[in-house]
Amino acid sequence: MKKIMFFIIFLLLLSCEKNGNVDNSENLANSKNISDNNENIKKTNNENIEKINKERSIEEEIKNMVVIWNAASNNADFGTLEKILGDKIDYYQSLISRDYYIADQKRFFQKNPVYSQRIVGNIIVTQLSDNKMLARFVKEVSTRKETKEYPSYLAFENINGSWKLVVESDTVSDANIARMKQRKNNTQEKVQEQQPAIITPNQSQYYYGSSVKLVGTITRRKYQNPDNSVANVFLLRLSTPITVIGNTEDSPTERNVQEIQLMGNETISLFDKDVVGKKVQITGELFHLHTGHHYTQVLILVSNINFLN
Repeated sequence: MKKIMFFIIFLLLLSCEKNGNVDNSENLANSKNISDNNENIKKTNNENIEKINKERSIEEEIKNMVVIWNAASNNADFGTLEKILGDKIDYYQSLISRDYYIADQKRFFQKNPVYSQRIVGNIIVTQLSDNKMLARFVKEVSTRKETKEYPSYLAFENINGSWKLVVESDTVSDANIARMKQRKNNTQEKVQEQQPAIITPNQSQYYYGSSVKLVGTITRRKYQNPDNSVANVFLLRLSTPITVIGNTEDSPTERNVQEIQLMGNETISLFDKDVVGKKVQITGELFHLHTGHHYTQVLILVSNINFLN
């Protein structure tokens, strides 16, 4: 009987020890899982913090680039501008080179010795892609004539580890360009070479902003920019001078106009053809010069070219 009792007690003790070991193992496993979860949460939090700090750092860097650009543009600091520019810049919806941009700025300051600009209010930075950022702000421009505000924007692209300016424009200019394109699209005229046309003599007076037809001869001329780069442009030479009537400071009346610079996509094909000396009828919209890459007082945004010989 005693042996049986001892045997039962032994089994009970053995069972308790086994249960204790199982409980300890489960506790250790649970502790390890909790520790792993805490480490994962900590790692995720650290990654999120690093991402936020990186985004803030990039945003501040872009804002600083805008400040540098504004100071350089205000002070005609062409050396600094050249350093922050990309090889190609979408400049007011025209793709130009860095050299052309600098030459255009130099011509602008030659024509506008009294000029200043400053940023009004905050600079808003948004991400366009992994390597491209957009900065929006209001630019206040003062000239001898007036002070105006332009809602402006710049885009910067990370090129080989450095942020470079690749887009510059403002919403006022964008709207003006869009209106000009819309007027052009509304016309049903298309470029048709050697197509018979009703030729009417040139009038003595024209107005900015309306569709006109002008007959003349195509010439080509080289203009040297302040940085010694050369621009090749096509001109329409009229047989007799005309007067282009305007009513604003941006579009003043110009008299004795005999050469008009040809502008627009319709003129691109002229570079591949022998057109110098050809008599043509040009359809388009007259406008006054306003940037450094305009070389005549009056220009025409071409919508149609008819070759007459």
